[in-house]
Amino acid sequence: MTSRVLVVEDEPALARGLADHFHAEGYDVRVIGRGDQAVPAIRDFRPQLVVLDILLPGRSGLDVLRELRAAGDRVPVLMLTAKGEVVDRVVGLELGADDYLAKPFACVSCWRASAPSCAELRVPRRRSLPRTRSAAYGSTSARCPPAGPMASSI
Repeated sequence: MTSRVLVVEDEPALARGLADHFHAEGYDVRVIGRGDQAVPAIRDFRPQLVVLDILLPGRSGLDVLRELRAAGDRVPVLMLTAKGEVVDRVVGLELGADDYLAKPFACVSCWRASAPSCAELRVPRRRSLPRTRSAAYGSTSARCPPAGPMASSI
């Protein structure tokens, strides 16, 4: 069975780059661009990982995460946002996010944070502040290369 990744991101270039990256790694990927479509998409698609932006049209990613956790849904969630302040990370993690990446980010960081989730179909609950790396890929031009030797060398 192919692992599924749901990308909830409203920036088309970034969403496309993430989708291309995960697809190149062999994952079944669905992309949606609105927060108010996220919970129904999660229930329908049943992903093993959700990459969830915080600032979305229709509904915030934090509200989506809050609803998922209140309903007992433990799907691993990787928060992805331009809000990189420590307090923003803490809020997301306290609401039940499994990890957090601030934009802009290097796709290697994204791969490292998400690959174990998809490969093992589970994520250990980190609930700690993740490491982020300075990015070669910005939020408007993210074309993620497939993870390979570069990812394993970091």
